[in-house]
Amino acid sequence: MATAGPGLADLATALQQAHDAADRLYLDIDDETGTDQDDRPAHRTAASCPPTAAAVSWSPSPSSLPRRETDEALVRLQGPHLPIDEYAGMKTFEVPASIMEQLLLGVLSHEVPLTLKHTKPGELAIVSDQLGDVLTWLWQADADWAVTFVADYLAQSRYWDANASRSITLDQLVDGLASVVSLPNEQRDAMTERLRREVPRRFDDDVTQSR
Repeated sequence: MATAGPGLADLATALQQAHDAADRLYLDIDDETGTDQDDRPAHRTAASCPPTAAAVSWSPSPSSLPRRETDEALVRLQGPHLPIDEYAGMKTFEVPASIMEQLLLGVLSHEVPLTLKHTKPGELAIVSDQLGDVLTWLWQADADWAVTFVADYLAQSRYWDANASRSITLDQLVDGLASVVSLPNEQRDAMTERLRREVPRRFDDDVTQSR
């Protein structure tokens, strides 16, 4: 098993490289979103956002986080659930669930602003292929955690990011994610069906509606 220090450093480097590639991808996309800036709240706090959204927001409470047995439980980043064959030859790591959570929050902090910048009202959400790779792996590794991750992504997009906009709907996001995941058709359909069914339960606001 790789030591925690160098292993996590290598993983962080790989994530940064993926994010840099996403930046280059988005440079080629028209950045006119058509979003009405006046519809965006000037200030966002837990009190000003839907209560349930706060529970899946940028800083989820410990009770809302997916855990195995203890906070020190390990997430194995390779196993029989590997979604893409090419992963089999890559260096792998064991990461505590609490650290994995922080890595996923890092993905959110980079990807959500890009989605908000490039998504046009009524069209599928613009998300990167790298985000699709992350969700593909996460769905097959732990579908419950994947649902939480997508709910976090939507909450960040609608309420918590500096440029958050309620013009981003669940259907837009799910359609965008479905276009970039590398899952067999049956698994992709199962994922989108579950996301449409379960994510709205995390919010008091109607996240299927644009505002």
